[in-house]
Amino acid sequence: MEAVCEICGGAGLRLVERPDGSRAATECRCRIERRAQRRIEAAHLPDRYMDCTLEDYDTQFPSADRSLAMALNIAKNFVDGYPVATDRTGLMFVGTPGLGKTHLAASVLRGLIVERGVRGLFVDYRDLLKQVQNSYDPRVSATELSILKPVFEAEVLVIDDLGASKPSEWVFDTVAHILNTRYKDRLTTIVTTNYTNAPETNRDVLAQMTDAQRVMSDRTLGDRVGNRVLSRLQEMCVVVEMRGVDFRRTVKRADFGRASRGVASMVAPAHAVQPAAPARPAQRFPAPVAAVVPQPANAEPAVVEDEFILKADGSLDIRRAATESSHAPVGRARLGRFAARHQPRDDERQ
Repeated sequence: MEAVCEICGGAGLRLVERPDGSRAATECRCRIERRAQRRIEAAHLPDRYMDCTLEDYDTQFPSADRSLAMALNIAKNFVDGYPVATDRTGLMFVGTPGLGKTHLAASVLRGLIVERGVRGLFVDYRDLLKQVQNSYDPRVSATELSILKPVFEAEVLVIDDLGASKPSEWVFDTVAHILNTRYKDRLTTIVTTNYTNAPETNRDVLAQMTDAQRVMSDRTLGDRVGNRVLSRLQEMCVVVEMRGVDFRRTVKRADFGRASRGVASMVAPAHAVQPAAPARPAQRFPAPVAAVVPQPANAEPAVVEDEFILKADGSLDIRRAATESSHAPVGRARLGRFAARHQPRDDERQ
């Protein structure tokens, strides 16, 4: 049984005193919270992200890139300034998998629903296209219009994982139709995508990526959704570039390992002989201050320092400049230890 509000007694209204001494009825917080909860449920946020907030987004783990903290600040300012300061402009979170793009997008949508009372909708890019395709089957009662109408009309729309489906002319046309409709109606669109506007060429960034991330970095968003859609997105959204390694692998794997060992100790008999655990491949983590890029055998390692730049249009850029180090060359096998432990002083750099 739902508890009765102690302030309004379940009426949903409470009396407040005006500056002139008169009293007026206003909505009680319990009614506002119930309405927000209904709108959160109507937004179809995935269960995993239903309760995500911007305060939950972690940017303090050891391998976190500074672009993640900047992305979080942009997301917070977006919620605080909506709709006046944002002028109905959207956000496009761009980066390789595992950086928390969906977390930020879902949290922004949730924050706008709770704090600004918007009506929003969260859609997965692949699922949306599949629903539209299925509507062409005469045995399916849903029509293309019935599926796309909520997408067209949502005050704030989140499209998650844009570009994930195999590109085709039909995909290009469908996505262009959605974005053009929302653009003409000046509705806010928030996008997440694993595909950047240009292939990644920085060796230091590539060295930190997984094999899957490196393959994905060669494909641009224009390749996946068409250059016409890409141009429209850049006009509709502030591009928020996010860099770094997959924190789902680097941060949560240790906790998973501890939990697995704890479960094994509970279910395995004490006298049982436990097989040796297979050797794990070495994990590579970025250095906290400096990273060493492997060089030819006779060359000295280069210390790479990154410069964070917030562009005038609101997009993020990371520029890295390599400077020669005065340290003697080290073997490739020692590069990881060197990068993780050595922090050169200012007087050591040339």
